[in-house]
Amino acid sequence: MINIILADCKGPEIVKLRLILNEITPFSWDVKQCDLTKLHNGFLSNTIRYIMYFIIPLSIVIRRNKYQHILAWQQFFGITLAFYSRLFRLKCFPKIVIMTFIYKRKENLLSSIYYHFIKYSLEADSVHKIICYSEPELHYYVDTFKLPPERFLSVLYGIEKAQAVDLDGFNPEFDNYYLAVGRSNRDYRFLIEAFENIDKNLIILCDSLDENPNISNVVIKRNIHGNDYLLYLKHCHGVIIPLLDTKISSGQLVYLRSMEYGKPVIITVNDTLYCYLNEKNSIIIEKDFKSLYNAIELLDDDNIYNAISMQSVSDFNKRFTFDAFVNRLAEALQWTE
Repeated sequence: MINIILADCKGPEIVKLRLILNEITPFSWDVKQCDLTKLHNGFLSNTIRYIMYFIIPLSIVIRRNKYQHILAWQQFFGITLAFYSRLFRLKCFPKIVIMTFIYKRKENLLSSIYYHFIKYSLEADSVHKIICYSEPELHYYVDTFKLPPERFLSVLYGIEKAQAVDLDGFNPEFDNYYLAVGRSNRDYRFLIEAFENIDKNLIILCDSLDENPNISNVVIKRNIHGNDYLLYLKHCHGVIIPLLDTKISSGQLVYLRSMEYGKPVIITVNDTLYCYLNEKNSIIIEKDFKSLYNAIELLDDDNIYNAISMQSVSDFNKRFTFDAFVNRLAEALQWTE
């Protein structure tokens, strides 16, 4: 029988995930990819993306007898598969592992419908495990969905190393700047207001941020991905991650990549980050202006800056590479031989 990885992106991580799983598990793995990464901007793009989350899994449902395990790298592929399996009462359905599970509940009618859809899907017998990337998050979701704890697994995440390729035409807006990156669960309003009174420069890379602040030391860039993003990271002084919700995982891709590059991270308090970050490899602050000012002032000290930088690189190489993550995942799922 076939074991398949369902992904909504194309990249070296998916290729390597398959290679490592083929090597360390007793199963043979294949990949089904549909690149939806560009469908995040605008109502029409987002609508198409959500429709595809329901259409693509149908091909798996039709051929379900061919599959043994389904590793849903995109969580919504796994959720909709589970939804179909329960709705149509499909027997002998493949075991679904839902990766990178993130859910944020809101108080309105549409969100209530969404909550019950997610809960209905996660309760399906076809769901083998739901993977989140921190222990506090696991307990939060158990409480939120009233599911048995054994349905969830907490696995520390890791990323594939990525080298920035220097380009002659790369000219950042400032010679010295802090960088903020990402879309989900970010409080950029707080960050922009803070930099009105900070004598430093800030570049924000975010496709979904509509603001254009009239502040000379703050620049917002959109559609910056791949090597262009890595160049901005390579040449920045440090990275700032201001978070909104304190319960859900956010910013992991950004702070792990920053650790790889030895860029000190200033991040606001979040329950899920302590599995990765500490006072030696980052600066964790309360979300208020004074704490942010003090953190930036600390990074003006070369000794403190260099100590955090070296510790973050060391921690990344020891614990947070993609190989380490996949091995932890396979071991947690008891797939290792």
